[in-house]
Amino acid sequence: MAGIDIGAEVYVDYGQGELHCRLITGYIQGSENMVCSLDSDHFPEQLDHSNPDLEAIRFPAGPGILPHGVDPNVVYGFGAMTAQARDAILREGERQTHMERAGRGLGAVAAALPIGAAAMPVPLPAPPLVVLPGLAAAAAEAGPGVVAAGQAFPEVPVAAVRIVGGAGAWILDEPGEEDEIGVEFVLPVGTVVLGSRALATIGNEVLVLKRLGPGVNVNDYARERRALLADDPRTLPGGLYVVRGFNEAMTDMVVENRPDWARSPVVGPRTAPWWIDALMVQNYGGLIARHHLWKSESGIGNNDRVGFEHEVISKTLEIAALYDGLNLKNCMFNEFLLRRLQLQEEAIAEDPTNPSYDGSAHWMGSSDRRGGALVAPALKAFVATELSREAAIMKEERKAREAKALVVGEAVEAADVAAQQAPQWIPRGPQAIVSLAAPGGFAFWQDSSIVILLYPLATSLGHFFVQPGLPRLSERREARWLSLLQRRSPGPDELRYHQLLRLRRDSFQCLRFSNGPIPVARFITK
Repeated sequence: MAGIDIGAEVYVDYGQGELHCRLITGYIQGSENMVCSLDSDHFPEQLDHSNPDLEAIRFPAGPGILPHGVDPNVVYGFGAMTAQARDAILREGERQTHMERAGRGLGAVAAALPIGAAAMPVPLPAPPLVVLPGLAAAAAEAGPGVVAAGQAFPEVPVAAVRIVGGAGAWILDEPGEEDEIGVEFVLPVGTVVLGSRALATIGNEVLVLKRLGPGVNVNDYARERRALLADDPRTLPGGLYVVRGFNEAMTDMVVENRPDWARSPVVGPRTAPWWIDALMVQNYGGLIARHHLWKSESGIGNNDRVGFEHEVISKTLEIAALYDGLNLKNCMFNEFLLRRLQLQEEAIAEDPTNPSYDGSAHWMGSSDRRGGALVAPALKAFVATELSREAAIMKEERKAREAKALVVGEAVEAADVAAQQAPQWIPRGPQAIVSLAAPGGFAFWQDSSIVILLYPLATSLGHFFVQPGLPRLSERREARWLSLLQRRSPGPDELRYHQLLRLRRDSFQCLRFSNGPIPVARFITK
């Protein structure tokens, strides 16, 4: 039996008085097809009278309708299945079919039935969507399932513009415990079809499904249907014009997960659910009562305008919950107002007399910049990361410089101590440049880059000149140096030799004394 459409269901009888449903997921050859069982097992099966294991093959009377004259109690069929789950089964069956045909040396074969291009449930209601030109016509030609098109919202995950394909689609028409209006389903066995609507057992519920024709925008239909049924997570149960008690209203507030792609004027985490839960735990009895308690204990003045603003916000939120029946946990305006309350209370807690509102833009979730400047969040994050990395490098460099300066300072101090104890004179003249590497050299700092080196010359050959009052030279050290210099006053013929020889940094990098290296900038001798 060849030519069974991929995606169709057949019921097979193995001679045990039971009918087992098989979902056709691929074509092998002849009357042999790849099928999927209720256990999600894929295997090839010959579906005609030549298969000795089969006693009978029955076909359904329609979508979700059993074959005529079959007792439902002897049927093992698929339960309620979303279009997404069915699409996954068909794709796996297609893969298994290619593997089976390749193992037999057969070529690839195209699927007899197009697999739904994007039959994935999309949370509803959806924001305004951009419908691409010709999308409905393209969907009508694509076949069963829902065709997806991109949603033109920058910097957010792409949602789907869901357009019903050419064969139509069955979607959930009333909300269930786990599924929302607009979720597409494949009709399960035992579904009662009444025109364009159907009653199907889904989980432990009997829910209403609606058949939509080709080209219908599922998002628009679901949004209008939710509005008609008053199925809005931003409102409390009970309808309008019902005055609720505070505890009753807060208890009825159930958090609804906001879709990732949903637009929001407030940047950052949602704080309203946590804040309201904490409000209930502390048992204030109402937002107005909490305001008066906060004002009396916070330390602000009676005429402080922060107190008046805090009262207005608190009263607004209480009226919205008790009289308008709004679910404050799911309303974006409430998130914005609660951000303002939290900013005020934090600033007052730090300093009631002089509160600081630094970072208020972040508290309020505002991304606007002065003058309308536009800066991509990803770029700001990148710049912050790079600046942090550079700051860490500069910190390590500074620590290295400080450690090096500490070593040099210790060496200089040790050299000073050695000089006070027993200065060792070194030879005169150009030979002194080489002899300075010997232990016991005599030196002191002039500033951060200049070292003055002193060694005595023979009485008949002149003297070394050093200016008194140099930085980093203690009074005792200075007096000692001056006493050494005054042992013999230089004669007129010796003055012209005091800058005859200079040792620069680029010609001689380091002079080593008994306590370590000392950088050199100027060396003066005869």
